Amino acid sequence: MDSVNPLGRRFPVAHQFLRMCLLEEIFPIPPSASCFAEETEAGRWTVSLIWEAIDFSAKGEFSDEELRRVYGAWSAWARGQALDIASLLPV
Repeated sequence: MDSVNPLGRRFPVAHQFLRMCLLEEIFPIPPSASCFAEETEAGRWTVSLIWEAIDFSAKGEFSDEELRRVYGAWSAWARGQALDIASLLPV
């Protein structure tokens, strides 16, 4: 199994999608979240999203394919987390 990696290093398209979702919901506040991917078994990844300043953290499990192609459970989760974060910020 791989160690914990920044999401943008392992799955750059998924990282950019998450960043876009955040920017859509929280602009003009710059995103200050950290996101990491950890392989839990062959082809499955746990993604951790953390924004320490607002005491926010979330985890989700996704397949390689969902993270590479940015669809399905990953896209729904990323949008949902962006909305949850926006609800905690003064936007």
